[in-house]
Amino acid sequence: MFLLILEQNVMLFVYLSVGYYLAKIGKISEQGLKEAGFFLSNFALTCAIFNSFQTPYTDEKFRLIKDSLLVALILIIFLILLSFILTRLFKIDSEKKETWRACCIFSNILFIGIPIVDSLYGEVGLIVLVSFNTIFNLFLFSIGESIFSGTLIVSVKKVLRTPAILSMALGMLLFVLDIRLPIFLGTPIQVLASFTAPLAMIVNGAMFYGTSIKKLIKNKEIILFCLVRLILIPILAMLIFRPFISNEMVFALLVLVAAMPSGSLNSVFAEMYQGKGQLASNYIILSTLVSLITVPLMITLSQIL
Repeated sequence: MFLLILEQNVMLFVYLSVGYYLAKIGKISEQGLKEAGFFLSNFALTCAIFNSFQTPYTDEKFRLIKDSLLVALILIIFLILLSFILTRLFKIDSEKKETWRACCIFSNILFIGIPIVDSLYGEVGLIVLVSFNTIFNLFLFSIGESIFSGTLIVSVKKVLRTPAILSMALGMLLFVLDIRLPIFLGTPIQVLASFTAPLAMIVNGAMFYGTSIKKLIKNKEIILFCLVRLILIPILAMLIFRPFISNEMVFALLVLVAAMPSGSLNSVFAEMYQGKGQLASNYIILSTLVSLITVPLMITLSQIL
């Protein structure tokens, strides 16, 4: 597992390096970053969500999806409440608390999780992971946006019109009806979906330009974030959810989701709503690096409980 996570992290940091280099030579502007963020949230991620449901229907998969959606819903509510408690407990600066909260809540589920889960659990495990990702994206494009904006006001009409939510609903409908798209539609959607991980990390790399790794490591507030995101949150999730989840695979993936580093799209939303994309990128980059060690440790610990 360690080598598998190492491989995925190396790939992500290659994309980060590309973004960093492009920013260094002045080929990515602030406006360009905003436009890339729009493409990511409205097209690439939307296609990735829809494509996740393009799998043959079985009753077992459907039951597993329902159970996973419920567990994911409880987990995300737990993380939201916990993030508000922790910002008060650790007295996070008022100018950073919205970004801090959101980066704690929304982890990098698909970008790193897919190869790990595919290797350990195969197609069935991927269905569970996609179910978790569906709930997290539903909240990211509703509660998440309100947290980033600092308004804590959710427009139901706006949520229902969000491309990612519409693609989730359509994808689930086609899954239940066991309808697969023809190649001339399915292939372009797969290709657009494949842009999500590399482009998100390229954007993060560009936002990271000008920040010193040494300063990040010496920054107590960012170190605190990593400890919370990568150690405290998964341990609390293990202890609280263990008595209520009998399916070992669902429990293992719950811990995996809870132990993942901060999600790449957090910087996109932080930049869009607060102009704090670089702050979110600092959280994302250092937590991704540290997760190389902490994720296998958390998964091993979950197997002991």
